[in-house]
Amino acid sequence: MKKIIYFLLSIGVGILTTTCEPDAADDPCGEAKTVVLTWGPNFTKFLEDTCFFNYIQGNNRVFQVSSEVFHNVCPLEHIKAKFVSYINRPDSSQTERFFTMRLKYIYGPFGLYGNDIPSDKIEDFQTNYHVSGGNEFGIKNAYDTDPGAFFVELEWLMENYQDEQVDKDYFIHYIEYAVIQIDYKEYKEPD
Repeated sequence: MKKIIYFLLSIGVGILTTTCEPDAADDPCGEAKTVVLTWGPNFTKFLEDTCFFNYIQGNNRVFQVSSEVFHNVCPLEHIKAKFVSYINRPDSSQTERFFTMRLKYIYGPFGLYGNDIPSDKIEDFQTNYHVSGGNEFGIKNAYDTDPGAFFVELEWLMENYQDEQVDKDYFIHYIEYAVIQIDYKEYKEPD
């Protein structure tokens, strides 16, 4: 009798395991993509080659770079984004100006939707510090089950803004580089 119960239990567990495991063919999204965007280490060249601008927000000068637009994105899976920037410290003859960061994500018709992912970690070292953050976000509210699109903007917020050229020179001199990693799935036509 014990053998029959054990046999029936093993069949039941096998059926549950088979039916509970996701099948790649059942995945409503297509291929997984990882995109790594890197800026630096030569920020002077970087500023010449990219969409870069700055603006004032409160007591901060905000430096911003934008990614390309990512098209054909599956809206049924969240997009994961993380970022880090390495910032050198000035020598003792210079006044240090502190940076925080945020990653903005924008999506939907005419960029109507979006939000910020603020930096949430600062690793402090003697000659530099690293500012990083990350989170995930969804775009389904704008696209439902249709192919989606989004882009990101990486922003450095420099406290105590001064003259625009002075701030820009400080930024170019002390920001070593920045990296964003974005993980998403491509859209897949329904069968």
